[in-house]
Amino acid sequence: MSEKRKINLSIVGKEYSIITDENEAIVYEAAKMIDGLLKSTLQESETLSGTSQKVVFVTLKVAVDLIKKQRELETVLSKTKDVNDLIDSECGECAS
Repeated sequence: MSEKRKINLSIVGKEYSIITDENEAIVYEAAKMIDGLLKSTLQESETLSGTSQKVVFVTLKVAVDLIKKQRELETVLSKTKDVNDLIDSECGECAS
């Protein structure tokens, strides 16, 4: 992990400042995901209360973790494909 820094986010029209050592691009991607999910479930007249602010932070943490795991999985799947391709090219029919 890198050094902690302040990141400013906007979720459902409300500004949030967080201190994190997470990858900034992943945090912004997670915030965008949460913003879209909340906007799709809130009625136009609804806003976030103080309690909802806590929910946003918890949900943001979960979304960051999810995105990181998705990227790890994509890397593993790519490496697995590379290994399978190498086996196929070296062994030809023996892998079948």
